[in-house]
Amino acid sequence: MSAGKLLSATADTLLLPFRRLSMSDPVRNFLNREGIARYNANPPHLSLTAERIVGDLRKNGIARATFEELFSPADFQRLLGYAASLEGAAKSRSKKPFILEYWDPYPVFSFDNPFVELSLRPEVLAIVDTYLEQWGKFYYYMLGLSVPEDGAEARNSQQWHRDPEDKKICKMF
Repeated sequence: MSAGKLLSATADTLLLPFRRLSMSDPVRNFLNREGIARYNANPPHLSLTAERIVGDLRKNGIARATFEELFSPADFQRLLGYAASLEGAAKSRSKKPFILEYWDPYPVFSFDNPFVELSLRPEVLAIVDTYLEQWGKFYYYMLGLSVPEDGAEARNSQQWHRDPEDKKICKMF
């Protein structure tokens, strides 16, 4: 085993108790007490579609909806136009060569980006906040494409999976 892998494995082992503690409900609730209080004082109103999505998230840990259930055809056309402007920009930037990223690792936050604008729409935030039972925090975004290598079938993290360390997290694909 290389020194780097040994150091990484040791750090993971030493940090595991801290990670578990930091993700425990009491600690999570303490760290997010302001967002929880604001949510409780101003819970969002959900459409029937949003209620179904939140129910599925709570029951199954995953929910599916069509683009059309949440957004308009014009929104879809905007995304297609934006995606066309990114053609050829995808790069492999991680230890997973099958993930192609279209933006820099820390992209400039802009409401002109249609992906950002759609992600922060009140209807989407209502789903996220209701699922999290707090006002959510938007802290990371990326646009990537997971491409099976050499025409092979999707494998490992390319398939739907649960990350056991993720608790009360909401991702939109």
